[in-house]
Amino acid sequence: MTTLPTGPRGRILALAVTAVALVLIWLSAIAPALAWYADRADYLAQQEILAARMQSVAGSAPALQQRLVTTDADAPPARAMFDGATDAVAGAALQQAVQDIATHAGATLLSAEMLPATSVGAYRRLGIHVTVSGSWPALTNLLGATLQATPRMLVDDLQFRQTQVVGARDARPMEAGLTVVAYNSAPQAPR
Repeated sequence: MTTLPTGPRGRILALAVTAVALVLIWLSAIAPALAWYADRADYLAQQEILAARMQSVAGSAPALQQRLVTTDADAPPARAMFDGATDAVAGAALQQAVQDIATHAGATLLSAEMLPATSVGAYRRLGIHVTVSGSWPALTNLLGATLQATPRMLVDDLQFRQTQVVGARDARPMEAGLTVVAYNSAPQAPR
């Protein structure tokens, strides 16, 4: 039968066992509870910020609607389609518009492939598949400008690839492949 030490050795052993027990209680119960509490506090703070932002946006909606009404009354209607007597003419205009947008955004147009035009009701759907290269900000500027362009353009089949440059430590160039879609109101001429 083993006996526990007494005296100074017993007190040191008792303190060590108590310290180990306190550490175990801290690690298994108190620390997770404090972490959960902190996470919930962060979540609630984010929700309060979101609620305040949504209230400010909701409060500004009537003024924005009034501004939209007055702006639309004075502005000419935006062109929604490319002009061109044939798909080839409208497609060339689309290709030139995409080239201009890429240049203005700071991206380089690597390739452009016209896609066959298709009928969509009374309109002709034009498409061009392009590959562009540039920095991430240039590519995002290109996408934003394409979506805000007049005549209207849509982006489809978007794919990003980051190119590897040996020895480059800062922003590496990226490539993006995308299809830009637009519409033409002219009927396709008979062949």
